[in-house]
Amino acid sequence: MGSGPGRTLSEAGGPEKVVTPELATKLAAVLDQFDARDPEFKAGRDDARFQQRVKDWGRVAKEVDGYLRRIGNAIYKSHQLSLDVGSDGGGHSTKPWLEDLGRKFGRADFRMVDGDIVARGNDKELGKMPIDDVTEDWIEEMIVAWLVAAASR
Repeated sequence: MGSGPGRTLSEAGGPEKVVTPELATKLAAVLDQFDARDPEFKAGRDDARFQQRVKDWGRVAKEVDGYLRRIGNAIYKSHQLSLDVGSDGGGHSTKPWLEDLGRKFGRADFRMVDGDIVARGNDKELGKMPIDDVTEDWIEEMIVAWLVAAASR
């Protein structure tokens, strides 16, 4: 690390660099062997991997919050069902949620579990998807599944 002023990636030469698959495979093989010989080194890499996932989840949780607001507004306009949006927790335990204001259908929430986003409605799992693959359409499917299940009880 240098002692000069900090730089952003765009100032440092463009978008984020990704290691090519063949070089990544080569490096992974030797690092896996090194991990096996040095538990402290492995623990440091595991911690860094976890922190990267928490950072990814923070970005995705914000996106999910925006999706929930748009979906809630669309459901209100199409079905006159008032929904509230919020978020509980922070860091890896952040849970964006949606609930009906009439308190008839409970709550749906989204949480990070082992690198996936898990959709839950009234404490029952509705679906799971890798964090990097989450779309607004999938969130909408999970919300409709929650409302259908809750209204059918």
